[in-house]
Amino acid sequence: MLLLCRSLISKNEWITFALEVFFRLEENRDSIFCFRVVASSFLNTNVKSNSNSLCLNPSPENFSPNAFTYNNDGINDFFEFYGSYPKSIRVKISNRWGQIVYESDQINFKWDGTNVQSGLNCPQDSYTVDFIIERHDESVHKTRKSLTLIR
Repeated sequence: MLLLCRSLISKNEWITFALEVFFRLEENRDSIFCFRVVASSFLNTNVKSNSNSLCLNPSPENFSPNAFTYNNDGINDFFEFYGSYPKSIRVKISNRWGQIVYESDQINFKWDGTNVQSGLNCPQDSYTVDFIIERHDESVHKTRKSLTLIR
């Protein structure tokens, strides 16, 4: 955007200048978004002034369902994590006796209700899910939730 402005220098003297305002949205590898304003002179395009940068690190939007049905109908057949900006993730799913039936460190994991140790289908029941999510700013978030497997 280019704004033409007039500014009073002295009682009878005005200067006309242009103020170019724009922002550049940069997403770096750490998912931090930075903005700044650049003002440039209309009379001398080599004269520019940069504002301070404002950088935002968006809060993660994390979601995982609290139930799923592995019955091959194409609807909610897997337990998955839906999140924004995780650097890494670790998930452990335990049965009611605390035995780990599934674990992964893949961000795009999909659990189909199979016990990874025995290879057998886990029964319809409630399970405990523990997430450890590391963000790009090195903060670590631990979450525990309940999950129902419906057969």
